[in-house]
Amino acid sequence: ILGTGTNLCYVEKVARAPKLQTVREFNKLPSVATWCNAPYASSGQVHVINTEWGGFDSGKQVQALPISAYDVVLDRRSVNPGEHLYEKMISGMFLGEIARLVASGLIAKGHLFKGDVSESFVTQNGFTTEAMANIEGSAGVKEMQRVLEELGIMKPTESDCRLMRSICEMISTRAARLVAAGLAAVAERSGRVKDFKVAVDGTVFSKYPRMQARITAALKELLGNDMGVTFTEASDGSGVGAALAAAAVSA
Repeated sequence: ILGTGTNLCYVEKVARAPKLQTVREFNKLPSVATWCNAPYASSGQVHVINTEWGGFDSGKQVQALPISAYDVVLDRRSVNPGEHLYEKMISGMFLGEIARLVASGLIAKGHLFKGDVSESFVTQNGFTTEAMANIEGSAGVKEMQRVLEELGIMKPTESDCRLMRSICEMISTRAARLVAAGLAAVAERSGRVKDFKVAVDGTVFSKYPRMQARITAALKELLGNDMGVTFTEASDGSGVGAALAAAAVSA
């Protein structure tokens, strides 16, 4: 899922998942994959693993993610500081706010909109990921000006439009590359770099301009031009995936 939030599930051999074979202490929750008692399945079987990858790198002293000053501010003001850092860098709930923080800093220095502010750029979450997508998807300056005027910016210049577009492109491209890094890790873990099919649900993937192309380009950088990671859009992926998993167990 790559939309308002994000997550990834994949099929893993039980033999390669120690948590599925170990009895946990009674006061700890069982594996997210099942509510049965360990061992959950024989080592020759497979399980659907819910990675909850949105929480990657959370709670660590030394972080692997390329956290910027803007990410720190966004995280500190969020409802769950210190948690779901990966999700806050790639999902639709947060991309617009990162762009707003970058833009508001430039506005304060007089580098954008001649230092004039609007409610959209001084209010938390006032600039949305949808607005980012509209700016990036604009056919030209006039269309970008219209988008910015709807956000309360009076007479944005061509320079303003191009700078805002650059901000949006940098943030969305970073998100795409981080998504690719996660997918590459799972593809390698699965041993299926040459044939790894990904069913995707979510508006960031399906509707954000050039998102899929950027993810694919980054995957080729990481895995080689001959990598076999391909995408299929899956409407209601969560519901369909749960139904298929249940059908497989009952079959």
